[in-house]
Amino acid sequence: MTVSELARRTGITIAEGSGEKEAVGCYCGDLLSHVMARCPRGSVWLTVHTDVNAVAVALHRGCAGLVICEGMPSPEQREAARREGVCLLYCGLDEYALAIRIGGALAEEDL
Repeated sequence: MTVSELARRTGITIAEGSGEKEAVGCYCGDLLSHVMARCPRGSVWLTVHTDVNAVAVALHRGCAGLVICEGMPSPEQREAARREGVCLLYCGLDEYALAIRIGGALAEEDL
């Protein structure tokens, strides 16, 4: 399922990017070095980080999207995402609650 379809089904808002990449799962993490080492390519990464370093990690790991949970991206983060072609999204939910929604949406698609 594309990131834009996943966003529509789960209540996530797209801040930057087209959302046309395929999402293969989601990954929750706030320790950037840990995410950089372990986040699977094609995942939608859920975090609370609103700085430009998160955009760099998402780009490096080949994330389908970067979702800011419990807040909104900063203007600097939005600009970095636009410049680097990273799909940046946000949601008021915490990472756990959003991961459950995403898992459900992706599981429905597999049926």
